[in-house]
Amino acid sequence: MTEFLIANMAPIMFAALVVFLLSGFPVAFSLAANGLMFGLVGIELGLLKPELLQALPNRLFGIMANDTLLAIPFFTFMGLISLPVMLRYGYDRRSPQALSQHPVPWRKSSRHH
Repeated sequence: MTEFLIANMAPIMFAALVVFLLSGFPVAFSLAANGLMFGLVGIELGLLKPELLQALPNRLFGIMANDTLLAIPFFTFMGLISLPVMLRYGYDRRSPQALSQHPVPWRKSSRHH
């Protein structure tokens, strides 16, 4: 059984991820649970060293301290806030009209000649 797990670890991990996703868990939690579960399996089978999981808190705090990655939830939040305002004031109806009237350098127009 151990040899089978070691030889087929990648397909088993993929199948477990599909099971997590089909059971209704969000993608982020499914990936995290799958990684942690198979990390523990890898340690038990002797494929990984336990020091890899001991470094996990430092890696998580290092990722959270990255200022560039902070922009992702901020842009998402601003989009959620601004969408009802834009729809209320008719931005969705006016923006295609305004964009069609804006001159672009690659479009040939009779006005410029």
